[in-house]
Amino acid sequence: MTAPSASEIQYQLQHIHEDTSNQIIAAFGVCLGIATCAVLLRFVARHITRAPLAGDDWTIVAGLAISASIIFYIASLSLTKVSILLLYRRIFPNRRFHAILWGVGVFVVAFTIANILFIIFACNPIKAGFNPYIKAKCINHEAAILAVAILT
Repeated sequence: MTAPSASEIQYQLQHIHEDTSNQIIAAFGVCLGIATCAVLLRFVARHITRAPLAGDDWTIVAGLAISASIIFYIASLSLTKVSILLLYRRIFPNRRFHAILWGVGVFVVAFTIANILFIIFACNPIKAGFNPYIKAKCINHEAAILAVAILT
């Protein structure tokens, strides 16, 4: 990420009081509230049906708990996917299907690790990826994020 140009800085100064952080926080809060209710209802359903808690239940809780930052968000998505795979494993007892689920799970974890490394090492020097005022050479973030979104 490179430092902003003079025209970009001028634009930012002209619009310095246009703050959308409250809307972003509100949207995040609503989505987090809905997700929390869904997970709680899952545990209530397990309790009512006296079904034992399993790995899919605990990985969805972990995914919900760590969805705060972009790196943790990617890990959260991965944990949600693993939770779904573990749920399928519990529902479908077929050994061949379990082998396929393991393969998909390995791919999900490998893809997650690759995405986290991509975010960390997207700029040279690395700290420029987290500080926009450091002059650096970075990859095209928009194209990379689009590619990851398509593959996910």
